[in-house]
Amino acid sequence: MVIDDDEDAEATLRRCGYYRLSGYTHYFRERPSLRRFAPGTTLRKVTDLYHFDETLRAVILDGIAQLEPALRFHVGHRLGRSARFAHRRGTYLNESGTMWAQGLDGTSRSKHASWLQEYSQQESRSQETFVQHFRRQYGPHLPVWVATEVMTLGTLTRLYDLMPDNDRKLVALRFGLRTADGDGDPGTFSNWLNFLRHVRNICAHHSRLWNRTLDVSLTRPARAFAPELAHIDASGRRRLYGIIAALRFLLARIEPGSHWYSRALTVVTDYARTSGARLSTMGFPHGWQSQELWAPKYLPDMLLREVADSVDAVDTVNRPTAMFLVEKKGDEAARKNWIRYLVRERAIIAHRMGPQQHFPTFQFRDGNVYPPAANVNVNLFSRIERTEKDSSRAAIAAQRWWMTSDLAHGFEEPPLVMLERDRDAVRKASAVWANGTMARIT
Repeated sequence: MVIDDDEDAEATLRRCGYYRLSGYTHYFRERPSLRRFAPGTTLRKVTDLYHFDETLRAVILDGIAQLEPALRFHVGHRLGRSARFAHRRGTYLNESGTMWAQGLDGTSRSKHASWLQEYSQQESRSQETFVQHFRRQYGPHLPVWVATEVMTLGTLTRLYDLMPDNDRKLVALRFGLRTADGDGDPGTFSNWLNFLRHVRNICAHHSRLWNRTLDVSLTRPARAFAPELAHIDASGRRRLYGIIAALRFLLARIEPGSHWYSRALTVVTDYARTSGARLSTMGFPHGWQSQELWAPKYLPDMLLREVADSVDAVDTVNRPTAMFLVEKKGDEAARKNWIRYLVRERAIIAHRMGPQQHFPTFQFRDGNVYPPAANVNVNLFSRIERTEKDSSRAAIAAQRWWMTSDLAHGFEEPPLVMLERDRDAVRKASAVWANGTMARIT
């Protein structure tokens, strides 16, 4: 290795450490023996690579930092719909996570009990101003929507794994990951979270990233619902390319205007151009530039996010549970047919997520459909479906009407709230909104 300045070399070693810096020299060694450096290798080339990796880690950390707040919100918000301390009570979590089993040390403990011990330590040592204020005003323990803000990413990831299956599916769908049948894909999303947690730890500990083969491989989601990721091969899913691709995919769904991906690619390609480094060592496949994922105008179908947001906005139940809400209609077959009839006649709002339908619960009461709500729904759909033929978007629009104040018709509060006070006024307002179309379901 050519060293032009001994003093500069010594300062570099004191600043970086020989062992850490030596990891970057292997790229410049002759193969296969690796005993000698390739001709023309200089210390400056090694340090340039070292500083490139520093910049790269900072950019990747920034991408994960843009993702984390949304993840914390959606996990905390969804669990918070069940109970403010749902993270502390196994009854609100996945049953498999609360089952006790004997560990290697001979003691019995559930996954949730182990998680709670870990989280409680993080909660107790937090000195954030908002945490101190909460403790003074309300007590020692934080509700879940606050608790997610003091968890490490690893603890947050494990809490996601403990959530009920339907909640995990909803969150996964919100971030764009679906199974082959179109439902939310919690298994793949859990893998992605663990993958990004692993990457974050590498960056936070200033470890080498640029051509590293990761210990965790990124799971590729169903091709039908993520064709823009189908080109990533096995090597790319364990290297830098997979990291940038996963963050690009997720950020496009929670922050569509984000240009983070462009900055990340510029850092990588600029270094490759000036140094001669091969992008393939970082998992970039041949022809990657032409992939849809990197197009400046790449914009995923946001309908998926809107459906998930609608299901998350109000209390909902799936079809099997909805059948119990119409128990007055007879046996199981009769109830199933009644639900189908109500959906077909647009008397109830139904949000479809893959093979499953989700129904806002305000539409049911006393063992049957709630007639005032059903009548309004018929009026709403009669207008919406004149211009909106997509059933998912029509259902979103109908629910939005229920949740939006209508000052033009004297509603200072959303019709969903006013329904309890003056159902006739709400029905008349929906009829006027639907240009006079009236209907009644009994």
